Amino acid sequence: LAETRRLLGLVRESERRAPGLASQEEIERLAREVEQGGLKVTVRTTGVERPLDGIVGDCAYRIVQEALTNVSRHAGARNVLVELRYGADELELAVEDDGVGGPVADRSEMGHGLLGMRERVAVAGGELEFGPRPEGGWRVLAQLPYAALVR
Repeated sequence: LAETRRLLGLVRESERRAPGLASQEEIERLAREVEQGGLKVTVRTTGVERPLDGIVGDCAYRIVQEALTNVSRHAGARNVLVELRYGADELELAVEDDGVGGPVADRSEMGHGLLGMRERVAVAGGELEFGPRPEGGWRVLAQLPYAALVR
């Protein structure tokens, strides 16, 4: 059943296709949209930026989009930081806020957005972590290997 849901989710996503993360410009556009709701979004990029096509670009874009949506809807945050770290073998992206995020006790408490992030990252061959930060707020961290571009 989980596999069927994952496949249906991928089909639905392809029907509503959003732009992939081709550059920091796409993330800046998402940030400006979220800022219209009163949240301050800072986007930071480190490393040598490279174009990301296919599954890695789509996955990165959707993770940032969903994380920003969750922050604006649920976190009670004032500030959020989106970091894109271009490494030698992978893109690491982090979305951190200063809201009131709490722990997710088990899988049954995860919303569709968090499950969707986890499924996208798995399809891309990456890793995903999320949860409360020790200093307060919430953090989503994804590592997406560039090798997924040639799968």
